[in-house]
Amino acid sequence: MNNEIKIHDIWRDDLDNREVVVSIKCIVYNHERYIRDTLEGFVMQKTNFRFEAIVHDDASTDGTAAIIREYAEKYPSIIKPIFEDENQYSKKDGTLTRIVNAHLRGRYIAFCEGDDFWTDPLKLQRQVDFLERNKEYSMCFHFVKEKIEDGQVVSEIFSHLKGKDYTAREIYEKWTVPTCSIVGRGEVIRSFKYGKGLLVGDLVAVLNLSAHGKMKCIDEYMAIYRRTSVSWMSTNRTSLAFAERNLVFRERLIDLYPQYEAFIKPSFIKANVQVVIKAFAEMKYKRACKTLLLGLSRFKWRYVKYLCGYPVLCLFYKYKSKR
Repeated sequence: MNNEIKIHDIWRDDLDNREVVVSIKCIVYNHERYIRDTLEGFVMQKTNFRFEAIVHDDASTDGTAAIIREYAEKYPSIIKPIFEDENQYSKKDGTLTRIVNAHLRGRYIAFCEGDDFWTDPLKLQRQVDFLERNKEYSMCFHFVKEKIEDGQVVSEIFSHLKGKDYTAREIYEKWTVPTCSIVGRGEVIRSFKYGKGLLVGDLVAVLNLSAHGKMKCIDEYMAIYRRTSVSWMSTNRTSLAFAERNLVFRERLIDLYPQYEAFIKPSFIKANVQVVIKAFAEMKYKRACKTLLLGLSRFKWRYVKYLCGYPVLCLFYKYKSKR
């Protein structure tokens, strides 16, 4: 484990009076098995600027909080913990994000959740140097490797990444940004007001950043994305409840980013049809009809065209057969 004094030796003596250049946003819940790797990735960073990690434990029920306290005591100027008595994420109204964002004071904000971790001690320095040199960019991200829960390291989900600029359309149509690789401009991230219905917070953050500047992917592997049984990529997406949340999320994105409606709209229509099918399959006919009318009223003939071209009966029987 690195010694905090050695890390501070890289910074100037007037450390405590200097601007926090990077705030790391770290959301944690029941990550006892992984959080040491995450925190080690933070404290090993070698920079010529001050940084801090806002580590929010969302009322974990395992030993996560004790490990965070251990690191906060050893690295008090780096690890800044927030401990909750009540789980905030479960409220699903943006409370969690608002609480954490209120503590992010850095010129730049880096993201890393409690089951992912950084592998390059110069990660923050490289990304900040890039953004300092290129003011037209609102964020940058980089290559990662994926680690399956059994310990195998692979490159699957993000294997399509290239070292280049990405547009909002590219990122939305094929999720491209590993959350643990993001460094974005703080004023942009703090300016966004989170509320209900925002199912995938990192996608919202990236779309918001894309509306304020260019986005660069750096072609270097500097982190590990860990796929666990509780990660977003492992979420059960077949339920009606998830389909309904996804529909609300797509609708909210169109309301938030009307300039992106052209490429968000198809996913909204698809999400709407999925709710209709699943609701009919569960014999919740009132809910299905209400959702169907929503799609018709909002997108009219485009919705009808999509619905007619969708293999509704095949999906219906396929869904029924799984139940």
